[in-house]
Amino acid sequence: MIAYIEGKVIKKSPTYLIVKNNGIGYAINTSLQSSSKIALNDEIALFITQIIKEDSNKLYGFLDDNERIFFEELIKINGIGPSTALALLSNLSVEELCRAISNENISIIIKAPGIGAKTAQRLILELKDKVLKLGFSTQSNALYEAAQALLALGFKNDNVQKALKDVNGDNVGELVKNALKKLS
Repeated sequence: MIAYIEGKVIKKSPTYLIVKNNGIGYAINTSLQSSSKIALNDEIALFITQIIKEDSNKLYGFLDDNERIFFEELIKINGIGPSTALALLSNLSVEELCRAISNENISIIIKAPGIGAKTAQRLILELKDKVLKLGFSTQSNALYEAAQALLALGFKNDNVQKALKDVNGDNVGELVKNALKKLS
């Protein structure tokens, strides 16, 4: 079983790489999240999930091991195969997907090709508890810091989470400012 590959990228398309390692070229499917950080001729290291079926043997590679772990959790869900899992991880980062699952935000999840409302509901149902158990962050660092600042000001956690749920901002200050408007 292949779990990790280091090598030079000799061919690249948006979701497909050929990585040369010791004279062998490995065909590796990848998400847009990982692929966007890789250039032709880069020396890279990928965490691999190998899926062997009766008629195929495919490699799925990720720059981040959390993305690989989440991919493996996604393909365990009935109705979500490797292609659909890659589509999800191509459209949403692991952090964004975890946040959507934790907040039960179906509208974000169904933006990925091949994901309908029923599949999104099943995904939320099966992964909501696992997201926390596996230690995936459901908030960006800025959101976390903004939440901590609002809690320090004396607001209750439930109110803080609701206020930050749909708040936009590029930094902690903006997030706190916009959340305070909602909390007032």
